[in-house]
Amino acid sequence: SANSSTYSGIIFGGGKGVGATATNGANSTVIVDGGRYQGLTIFGGCDINGTIGGKIDVEVGKTKTTKVGTVYGAGRNSVVTNATDSVFVHCYPNANIVNDVYNGGMQAGINGNNPRAVYIDGAIVSGNVYGGSYESGTLNLSNVYCYNGAIVAGDVYGAGYGNGANVTGNT
Repeated sequence: SANSSTYSGIIFGGGKGVGATATNGANSTVIVDGGRYQGLTIFGGCDINGTIGGKIDVEVGKTKTTKVGTVYGAGRNSVVTNATDSVFVHCYPNANIVNDVYNGGMQAGINGNNPRAVYIDGAIVSGNVYGGSYESGTLNLSNVYCYNGAIVAGDVYGAGYGNGANVTGNT
């Protein structure tokens, strides 16, 4: 949980995974609640490679005004495997996302048919909302919910942004 108003790096819910797989057999919960972190990028999964064995939950702005850069449910380059129970991104009414929100990762998808969704619950998103990944990575299904007065300045997509960021099942 980040509480410093000057933090502008990257938060990962999982490990780095350099030279070996970073494995977390439990849940990964990333909570950023309160503060202004415009340059902060949040990943619910691992960095280079790794596995989250439980569920992934990313929560932004649940009880306090929170401003962050970009939010990803999955990892940067690490695919979320079938070992992961679920991937959920929650942007609550106190959240202000400066850039985009993704259920997938930057260059990583989510394997399997485990539950996953992006919830824009009254939050402000200055960019776009994607049910998929950024550059590449396939998801088998995707759910995006915008409700409770949510404001999305850009567009809402069931799939991802780039070439190869696909959803092969239902959106």
